[in-house]
Amino acid sequence: MPSAVPSARRSHRQSIPYPSQSTFVIRSFNMGNGSDPNGVGVLTLQRALDIARNSEGSLDPTISNYLESQLANIWARILQQPDSYLMNKDELSLFNYYRARFDRNPRDSAISRAAIDRFWRHYHAANGQ
Repeated sequence: MPSAVPSARRSHRQSIPYPSQSTFVIRSFNMGNGSDPNGVGVLTLQRALDIARNSEGSLDPTISNYLESQLANIWARILQQPDSYLMNKDELSLFNYYRARFDRNPRDSAISRAAIDRFWRHYHAANGQ
């Protein structure tokens, strides 16, 4: 049985079933720059990461929850196939954003490093490098 995603802090949160899609519609999100005047937009993994990387202070809870849910999905897939799961570019980007979280536990660190190494080996092989 896969373990939970390593948390930034200890909590007793229950597992939440996460959506398998990498996009969803958000209704209460406002970037504050007028680009989404109706407060409705499609949130992709890359958009959420861009927002998180460019945020100063606290991150909007909608974005944070979305990123956490996507990270939990990726980590569950890695744990189900620790020697073979191959992340895509967006998954690697998210994983790298939270990478320090996985370095706290030697087992998680080894699994996460292997998954990252596997991505890069495949990437270089696919691009003739």
